Amino acid sequence: MKFEYIKKEDIEPSGWNPRSEYDEESFNTLKKSIEGIGIVEPVIVRAHPKKEGKYSIIAGEGRWDGSKKGDMIPCIIRDDSELDAKIIGLVENYVRRNVSDIDHEKFIADIYQEGLEQKKWKDVKTMTEITGISQPVLSNCIIAQKDRFSVSVKDPLQKELSTSDMIETRPLQDKPGLRKKLLEKRAKGEISRSGHVMREMATTLSKIPESVADAVLDEKIEYDDVKTRVDMLGGKDMPIEVAEDLVKKLADEKTQIKIGKKLSAELDTISISEGEPADKQLKVVKNVDKTRLEIWEKRWRQFEMMTVHDVNVITTQKYRDDAIKYLKQIRDKCSKLLVQLGEENVLTVKKK
Repeated sequence: MKFEYIKKEDIEPSGWNPRSEYDEESFNTLKKSIEGIGIVEPVIVRAHPKKEGKYSIIAGEGRWDGSKKGDMIPCIIRDDSELDAKIIGLVENYVRRNVSDIDHEKFIADIYQEGLEQKKWKDVKTMTEITGISQPVLSNCIIAQKDRFSVSVKDPLQKELSTSDMIETRPLQDKPGLRKKLLEKRAKGEISRSGHVMREMATTLSKIPESVADAVLDEKIEYDDVKTRVDMLGGKDMPIEVAEDLVKKLADEKTQIKIGKKLSAELDTISISEGEPADKQLKVVKNVDKTRLEIWEKRWRQFEMMTVHDVNVITTQKYRDDAIKYLKQIRDKCSKLLVQLGEENVLTVKKK
């Protein structure tokens, strides 16, 4: 290893830079810095394997690219094999943390495979000993790169997904369609990355029938509603017809909430329109009453669809007893309400 100043034209990129693209703003800053004070940190090179008198870059391609034609570039010349040169490039870029996750994954996976073939290491553990990069980081990158290829989320969404996103959705690896939908929602910013939300969602969705999980990701039903029912869903083997009933019930619940919000908005309209003509106010009241009736109809349909299976599917005795208790409370409440309505002569049917 030695230090020399080498003319820019005598140095060439290696063709395997870990970074697939530069951040334009950062590159322009680097370029201005080189114009002002020159290259402070030497570029690492090795003798070009095919061109005598030329050199190939191991690390520092950005510094080389930012210099001008004819510049004499400070270089450290190393006598390394191509694999060793790649390892140096990997370590330098990893330490700097200036390479995207997707680039890191591909470069690490490629070097790992090449190292196995050349017997540089026998597994990820020995690769860690040589590179100094932790075993979990290397393992996650190798796994994530393989998964990216199999799930095949397309650009530009692919670039928005981190290595953590790929690892945390692994509970869905045997359901690539669901996993792809979840990753696409994450890439669009519809799911938070904080607190391992992706891992929790992937784990929950992997435990329920695929049709129910699909409805969650298509936003037909709410994830929180499903999450609270995971223990009573009967797992992936839940009968198709039961899963379909569940989706319908939860979709009805979501619609009911939506109608409730709409009802509140319409009631607000009534309160601010007291100065309107009586017939116009009456029209608004009729609309509100229709909405109220729809809410009753939705509730009735929910209970109408309930079957003995909905209770028996709860395997924990305590929770099953609670479900029966709630049914009794509903019965008693309805009976009480009917008695009260009868006392007010609301139930009286006029005879012709």
